[in-house]
Amino acid sequence: MLDSDYQQHLGTLIKSLDDSIELPPEMSGYFQESGPITPCANDRRKSVRTRVRTRCVIVPQKWLPAFSRKPEPQLAYTKDFSKTGFGFLVPEQMYPCEEVRVILATFWMEVRIRRSRRLGDNCFEVGGELVRTNEPTMRAFNFDKPAKRYRFTASR
Repeated sequence: MLDSDYQQHLGTLIKSLDDSIELPPEMSGYFQESGPITPCANDRRKSVRTRVRTRCVIVPQKWLPAFSRKPEPQLAYTKDFSKTGFGFLVPEQMYPCEEVRVILATFWMEVRIRRSRRLGDNCFEVGGELVRTNEPTMRAFNFDKPAKRYRFTASR
């Protein structure tokens, strides 16, 4: 069951965050687009994607040692969902293997970044795979847990 405190807390958090994403001019109707995305000829995706456009909160959970991140909430725009993946827009570059917590109105999830590309100043399109989805509990807003950086070891 959806906890009303969860939705209220998320709404307050979204309003408090700085919206520094700058959509390129050709994306002026971004929030009006919705619905299934028609696959193209060479599309090797495993499942159908659906456009869902809204604001959400992301929190870095794991990042690469070369790029310092703070485990603080940031505003993001959702782009699309599939059975195994999630696309979103953020104001700064993210890198494959990083992980973020994504807090949405009806659930929250953990996503592993697979790709990222620059669309313009302060606008990056990020795609990732779902690691885990979670019920809408206040635990989503527990940012005190120390975040992790990846450690790479040589394989033998």
